[in-house]
Amino acid sequence: MKTASNHCLWTLVLWLTILPVPAQNVIMDGGEIYYRNGANQPVPYPPEYAGFAVKFYFAGRNPFPDGRFSDIRIACRKHEADSVERSPTVTTSSTSRPGFWTALKRGQSYDFFWVSFLGQRSIFGSWTVPTNAPRWSGLNIALDSQAKAVKFETVSLPIPPAAPKAKTAPSSASAAASVLTTPTDWRSIVGTYYGTDAQGITHYWDFNADGTFLHRLIGVGALGYVRNSERGKFALSGTDLTLITGSSTTSFSQASVTSPGGTVSGGGASSQTKTRHAKAQIKIFNGEHGLVLDGVDLKPRHGW
Repeated sequence: MKTASNHCLWTLVLWLTILPVPAQNVIMDGGEIYYRNGANQPVPYPPEYAGFAVKFYFAGRNPFPDGRFSDIRIACRKHEADSVERSPTVTTSSTSRPGFWTALKRGQSYDFFWVSFLGQRSIFGSWTVPTNAPRWSGLNIALDSQAKAVKFETVSLPIPPAAPKAKTAPSSASAAASVLTTPTDWRSIVGTYYGTDAQGITHYWDFNADGTFLHRLIGVGALGYVRNSERGKFALSGTDLTLITGSSTTSFSQASVTSPGGTVSGGGASSQTKTRHAKAQIKIFNGEHGLVLDGVDLKPRHGW
């Protein structure tokens, strides 16, 4: 015997089963924004769209003290202008403010909703995208203690120039991989990279948007394990990369000559300023922006 409550429960289960859940598929690459199509391939957004790195700030008490944000939906008020509802996932970490990436159409107004587990919506803010919004920028949203938006503010982001518009596989992968281009300016190499040189030493490079760099290298050879690091400032003119090192450290561990089976460890640190030059070029690895630094291929690192 079916009761009214059972009927409601089955209706809810069916509704949750067929409810479409839009994917979060905005990709930022070298200053360009992409979405993933049905074949999971990145496709550039039309030029009338702008990408935003959204960050939440709290104007009062944090309305999400446990760090778990409610689901979000973003809908354009003019459905015929933009019919795709966004469903971004808020990412949180101990080193950065919570936020997400999204792309919105210039000149259109959007409503932002919190969505409960059962699908109930409550609008927490509305915002109109500036008609002159750059292709990619930051969007800070200040929330009050009731999780209502009290301010939307766009901010400039120091990002590299636009990446190649298309990411389709070239007719000859080997020929495409051999093409090297000259960086536009220093911003075009901002990012994190890794690669291994001919001696088997692995290099990790961080080129930061504030003009600083961190270079770590790890090697294992016949004499043992070596790890070096250096940090400082960088500048770029054409392919000439100037590295001004402000501090460096070295550590090693190798087999002991006097004590069979034992090891000898050591190292040191220096704060002496040194300047050297390297040749930097842009290279595309599987559709991603990488570098060649003094002949060493450096591929992009993602989150590590």
